[in-house]
Order: sequence, then C-alpha cells, then structure tokens
Amino acid sequence: MSKLIAVEGCELAFKNPLASGNITIIPPAPGTSLSSNRNKIYAKQIDIQITGYTIGGFVQTTPILSNIPGTASFATADGDPLVLEGDESEELTIPGQEGNYTTTKKDTVYVKAAGQNVVKAT
Repeated sequence: MSKLIAVEGCELAFKNPLASGNITIIPPAPGTSLSSNRNKIYAKQIDIQITGYTIGGFVQTTPILSNIPGTASFATADGDPLVLEGDESEELTIPGQEGNYTTTKKDTVYVKAAGQNVVKAT
C-alpha cells in the first residue's frame, strides 16, 4: 500500500488527541528540499519546534526542537528517504509545570495529513 509524500503545508499533530500546542516547521536550508510544481517536498526529515504544549493542567515551560525522519523505502532524494504521511518523531520529553510542580510529559508528533494527494516526478 502506498502512502502520500509530505509537502510544504502538511498537517502535523500530537499523538495524544487531548494535547494542544504549537508545532512549527523550521524551513529547510536552501538545497535540502525538492520543489514540486506547487510545494516543497520534505526529504530526509521535517525539523520542528514545539511550544505552548498543554494537556489537562500541564503547561510547557521550555520550547523543544525535534524532527520527523523520512521512512520511504523507494521514494528518495539523493539517497535520503522522503517523509510520508504517518511518519512520526521519536518520543519527546516535554518540560513543564503542573500546578506547583515541575514535571514532564511524553508525546510524539506525526504527519497527520501530507498536504497533497498527487505528485508528479521526472
């Protein structure tokens, strides 16, 4: 079964459906992503920053950086796998406060929607 390739404008989400916060994609360095006719295709990984993570009474106190690595077996760019819909980060440890206590939460960020449904290649 094939999966869609993640492109600029893809939707990222936390694995825990009760969590909310900001997941910001850090733009790729020039020359590290492919350009389709409309959007950039993410090769190797999507770099992200997480801020404002909340769940229940937990509030994130320090932004964290991570990435979502590509897992495509056959779709590669210069030997690097492309990022696919459903690919996810490693488990993240998010620092924060819950009431008067300093604590952490664990969660994962994944590509919820690829941002496209057709890719043309030459």
